[in-house]
Amino acid sequence: MKFTYKDKVEMYRLWKEEHYSSRRLAAQFQCNRTVATYIVKLIDIHGISVVQKKKNREYSAEFKEEAIRRVLIQHESIKQVSLSLAIPIKGTLSLWIKSYIENGYNVIERKRGCYGQKESAEDRIIRRADEEDTGASEAEHEAIDRERILKKIRRLNFGKRKTRAEEIAHAITELRRELKCSL
Repeated sequence: MKFTYKDKVEMYRLWKEEHYSSRRLAAQFQCNRTVATYIVKLIDIHGISVVQKKKNREYSAEFKEEAIRRVLIQHESIKQVSLSLAIPIKGTLSLWIKSYIENGYNVIERKRGCYGQKESAEDRIIRRADEEDTGASEAEHEAIDRERILKKIRRLNFGKRKTRAEEIAHAITELRRELKCSL
């Protein structure tokens, strides 16, 4: 469950002033006891500002590697390291460690947002070559390309924003040139 800033402040107030136990906090906020304890300890160590929602926090590879090293090499507990580094979500460090081990003991920084997901022309050529090795026909490639164009049209029309006809036409023209196909 995601907690708002007000929930976290109230949780800390109840613990500090009303002397609620972690079990009682967990029952009131409908969460796991360890989550309630983690939030309270995090605020107690670093102050209330640590739980304020900031724009998506990004951690450097060096920061992640240092945290992982403390757990794997220095044998500190995940909870202790997370609290000392003011990581706002209890399971984040566990995910970093899992990813670290799966990626051959390398910290992989993934790109965030739509820019991290774009496929370059070279990647597309390699992907196509791999698909041809699997026996995909030219007709299947054209169907995939048409589907990409239609998906782009749907995305441009999605949400509250009114898309101008010129913008849609421009996007379709770009995709048709790039993919060398028509609808």
